[in-house]
Amino acid sequence: MKVFITHPLEQEAVTMLENAGIEVVCSGISRPLTCNEFLDGIHDADGVIFVWHTAELDKEAFDHAPQLKIAARRGVGYDNIDIEEAQRRDFEVTVTPVHTHTIADLTFGLMINAARKLHHA
Repeated sequence: MKVFITHPLEQEAVTMLENAGIEVVCSGISRPLTCNEFLDGIHDADGVIFVWHTAELDKEAFDHAPQLKIAARRGVGYDNIDIEEAQRRDFEVTVTPVHTHTIADLTFGLMINAARKLHHA
């Protein structure tokens, strides 16, 4: 199995995949991928891990990589994946929410700060 990772990912995660016998290919690019860079990365991959949500897995991408079986999103949401097309192709989509609790904590902290005007104290 071959997995394409759209952007640099923690080495521990890459090592876990490799130890499971998965061939890992990472773009190594720390900016949003162009459409062609993304399509080149997935053309012979069985899976894709989206580190950012900038590359789009749309009908064109599905057609370009017919062997693709799964997409995993590191983060919340999957607005960059055509879910209807994925369902039509019986394609698996997963998300791994990161920082969910810290974002919620910060949001509530800012709301309390604004409500109680703590920043003026």
